[in-house]
Amino acid sequence: MECLFIFEFPKCRFRPVSGNSGCVIYFDEAADQSLFSQITSWIGDFLVISDCQGPLLPPSKTDLLIDKVKGWTAHSMIVIAILGWILPILPGTPFFLLAWWLGWRPASSTELSVVTEP
Repeated sequence: MECLFIFEFPKCRFRPVSGNSGCVIYFDEAADQSLFSQITSWIGDFLVISDCQGPLLPPSKTDLLIDKVKGWTAHSMIVIAILGWILPILPGTPFFLLAWWLGWRPASSTELSVVTEP
């Protein structure tokens, strides 16, 4: 934009502000007021023609949820990888954990010692 502006309006000075988030345009007070209308129309045309993007919109609730799910998925994959590395060392451990998860519990020692006779 700066190069095009200086080429189009050589009597004016163009200075970008800090952070490149805007610009300051200087022109002589003695210059006619038609120059001001020419500059504003040129800037308006430049902004319409160019593909300008403003700041990003804040994330929606759906975006936040998707980010959380991605985090959970990453953590669960790490846990599964660690379990997959450890559990095959102990034969039968995956089946025991599955049975435990389904609700099976070993009989307690008091139930084993009581013998009922007819």
